[in-house]
Amino acid sequence: MANPRLAEVVLDARRAEIETRPSKDMQFFQPLLDESQKEAVRKALATRDIFLLQGPPGTGKTAVIAELLLQILQQNPAAQVLITSQSNVAVNHALAQVARISGQHPPEMLRLGRPEKIGQGAERWLLEGRIAAWRERVVEHCSKGLKNIETERRKARQLAKESPDLMDDPLTKTGEDQEGLIQEWLEEAKIILEILTDAEEEKARLEQEAIEIASEGTHPQRIEHLDSSAGQLGDVIAQHRIALSDHLQALRQLLPEDQQGSPAIELDAELTRLQTVASKLFERPDPGAQWTNRARLVRDWIKVFGKTPDFQKYVLKRTQILGATCIFAAGKTVGE
Repeated sequence: MANPRLAEVVLDARRAEIETRPSKDMQFFQPLLDESQKEAVRKALATRDIFLLQGPPGTGKTAVIAELLLQILQQNPAAQVLITSQSNVAVNHALAQVARISGQHPPEMLRLGRPEKIGQGAERWLLEGRIAAWRERVVEHCSKGLKNIETERRKARQLAKESPDLMDDPLTKTGEDQEGLIQEWLEEAKIILEILTDAEEEKARLEQEAIEIASEGTHPQRIEHLDSSAGQLGDVIAQHRIALSDHLQALRQLLPEDQQGSPAIELDAELTRLQTVASKLFERPDPGAQWTNRARLVRDWIKVFGKTPDFQKYVLKRTQILGATCIFAAGKTVGE
């Protein structure tokens, strides 16, 4: 929470108050801190208003700052702490020290600033990097979930095949092989279309970004990189359009001749048409439908996760330590 007395204390540091006596029983994240460093941490935590720490280079101020940050979060995990300095390097060193001593479970940290100025090593804490890392973890988790869903769907269908109620079903005896083949082709077509759609959306995004940067007349190397990436995606798109077109043509030929009909002009519309035809042709409750629906929900989630502005707000809300230079912090708010 903001301290309403801060301006008053800054004008006259003698008005700063220590709320409680420093604790002597504190457990430190860095056992190798010397006694003067530990005492500085104790006094800082016991200070109500403002605490000043002075020392020449190499005396361990960064270690004290990192320890203080982790102690604050241990006392109040919901706290959000701003760490700022006139130097990008100092901010980066403090965040790096926190990450180093907190091991496999560091606090949620976010680095604000212009990417070209913050310096190497801090990119992983930038907003874009945080969202990308979050998305990577979610996609990995969801991919494992999709495999489990597919296993359960196959079990459900296998149990239905072995059910006595289906043994006398003419469709089960004569058409299940053909139905399974068509369904497999439909699923493969969906995958190709999904890859194609994602590539088209990413190409459009890269092209739009290149246009915006070009209008500013800056970063020609970035524009060249974006154009190159968009060109590579163009090749991918062309290949997958051909692959999907050939796939749908072969899929039509698997259907009875009187059910094939006239192909739609657009590839996605043709896939939808063939799905409808196949559904009517083999109309029967799908024992794995609930798992199919779950898989669809997971795939839809993967497609949007981390790709909308809402996720920036979520990252900011989750952030426990926010790092920025004094100039940048003074000119920005977290919402910006």
